[in-house]
Amino acid sequence: MDMFLRAKLTELAHTGRLPHAILLVSTNSCALKANVEACAKLLLRCENLSACADCSMIRPSGKMGQISIDDIRELTHRIGQSSFEQGLKLAIIHRADRMHRFAANALLKFLEEPPDGTIFLLCTRRPYEVLPTIRSRCITYRVREIDAKETLDEKWQGWLSQWQWLIQSVDENPRDNLWCEAYALIHNFCVLLDGVQPSSSENAENNENSERRACLEARLGDCARTLYEISMRTMPVDAFSRRKAIVILARRMEAIETAAMLLRLNYGEAAIIEFFIISLLGQNYSQDHKTNGE
Repeated sequence: MDMFLRAKLTELAHTGRLPHAILLVSTNSCALKANVEACAKLLLRCENLSACADCSMIRPSGKMGQISIDDIRELTHRIGQSSFEQGLKLAIIHRADRMHRFAANALLKFLEEPPDGTIFLLCTRRPYEVLPTIRSRCITYRVREIDAKETLDEKWQGWLSQWQWLIQSVDENPRDNLWCEAYALIHNFCVLLDGVQPSSSENAENNENSERRACLEARLGDCARTLYEISMRTMPVDAFSRRKAIVILARRMEAIETAAMLLRLNYGEAAIIEFFIISLLGQNYSQDHKTNGE
């Protein structure tokens, strides 16, 4: 858990000045998830959140991957009941930026007159997509970015190594048989994604789908960072080659951004993974043939 956040929450709890709404922000979904769970355990003094009667949580669900007004109503109904343990109730809203506007307005009305002893804990990777009037009623903390080695398992590290090899191979020695390696990479990505487990048994199917898509989005970000770092490290010196390399990099980064957008629009995961990896080879192939034609 972020040490500054822990110290601040501990201080506020001891002085009785805990805010009724906290917004946790991070671009790293793994860091965000770890800090949300740590905050909940610290505030409720409970190690098993799924079995804690004073902890209620919601996350995006359904075909559109959104938090509906019914989700908010159910959440507020649960926390409106009596506290069982420490006299404190906690309502966690995962991916708060995915609230439907009706849901956001319903939550806003509740935040304007929150019940005593209730804390709303919202988390998001896109704070500016959360309703501004909701953000203004929250104390915002930007949590520390956990290093990739802390958040990614050994298998994912191995996949990133394969991804790095493909990037370098495409740029250094493009050849047709790289398509086979690319499809192997797509298959391995899907296998890793299938290993994602939901964090709670409640609404297991919806939770699993949400966890998978959040994980996929985070890993797309990892791919983008790796691509950028390698490309900048191997950037040509002469102006002409450098300009061509920058154009290729921009198109590849755009492909990953498009994949992330398709994810938010609820397109199929396999198609998204294939799109951004094949785009890597496609950009190089088209640029190479254009150069040869000239």
